[in-house]
Amino acid sequence: MENEFDKEKQQDAVNDFKERMNEFKEEDVKSTAQDGELKFKRLWESIPKPLLDLWDDIKELISLLKDFASKRYTDIPLKSIIAIGAAVAYFVSPFDIIPDAIPIIGYLDDALVLKFAMDLIVDDLIQYKAWKAEKREED
Repeated sequence: MENEFDKEKQQDAVNDFKERMNEFKEEDVKSTAQDGELKFKRLWESIPKPLLDLWDDIKELISLLKDFASKRYTDIPLKSIIAIGAAVAYFVSPFDIIPDAIPIIGYLDDALVLKFAMDLIVDDLIQYKAWKAEKREED
């Protein structure tokens, strides 16, 4: 049996993510953060295996979107916000390359897209985490 998440499907997921990046607008940030937070909370009880290693990073990406939308954190290039927003939008969308309803493999494409986006914005994510830690110390 052929691998359910072969190279072609992986490329399709990345291409879908890139299309979402082209369509993602700054005004989509707040609603995408809210949708991401809802899905994150819904999955909390039974985190899908493909997302386990990324779970804390997904939480950080959603937090970053929320802080950007509320103007608490704006020291990040818009292209990074677009990459994060498009990845989170892919994560929450029921319409992606492998439907989430398919047990185990349904989140492989989500994990791939989230990892791909994090690789694009790794330095910005590090800066955000440092800013967040600094804010906690101030409080």
